[in-house]
Amino acid sequence: MDTITPEELLRKWDFETNQIPLEESTLPHRFEFQTLRLLAKGEPVSAEMIGAKLGIPAKLAQTVFEGSRGKGQWDSEGRLIGSALTLVPTPHRFRVVNKDLYTWCAHDTIFLPGLLGMTAQVSSPDPLNGDLIKLVITPEGPEAYTPKSAVLTIFQATEPATGPESAVCANSHYFTSHASAEAWSKDRPGVSIMTVEEAFAQMKKNLLDVVQPILNQLQ
Repeated sequence: MDTITPEELLRKWDFETNQIPLEESTLPHRFEFQTLRLLAKGEPVSAEMIGAKLGIPAKLAQTVFEGSRGKGQWDSEGRLIGSALTLVPTPHRFRVVNKDLYTWCAHDTIFLPGLLGMTAQVSSPDPLNGDLIKLVITPEGPEAYTPKSAVLTIFQATEPATGPESAVCANSHYFTSHASAEAWSKDRPGVSIMTVEEAFAQMKKNLLDVVQPILNQLQ
């Protein structure tokens, strides 16, 4: 017997409760994005919190959490503490609404401001020389960063990132220059180098523009 996925479970509830056709339900995406916005408050996210925010039973939210154990970071009470955005320190500091949070990888800092609807102050060290790259990234894109020569690496993988130690995240960093990124990535197949603007433009086209109607539904 096939196991129903968390996404299918949410679509099924949406259909049975709100008569939304399975293929039209945005509830799985709203669950993910609303969870991120709650996490941005700097506290672990419980099933009760996400259930109240989305108007779904806490028991359903808890079942979805249980089915997503391999895709995030959790505390001892079963609350979510990390999913791209994390409360667990990493090299990638991500400050929003005066709270110091972190991201699993450099690439996360590019798209999270758009999903959260918040401006972030980002700082991340070049793994080759240790120098700090500082950025201000708004939901509309990078506003400022130093040094001006900064770039980041992106890792092309078929599997999604499931934590800061995944291949995707272990290979996504900021660098002070293209030369530094090139030296670091020369023996790492699948790694490409992008400017900050190129990375945001790609992410906007592939993700942010696509999910904007869903983000507009969030409270």
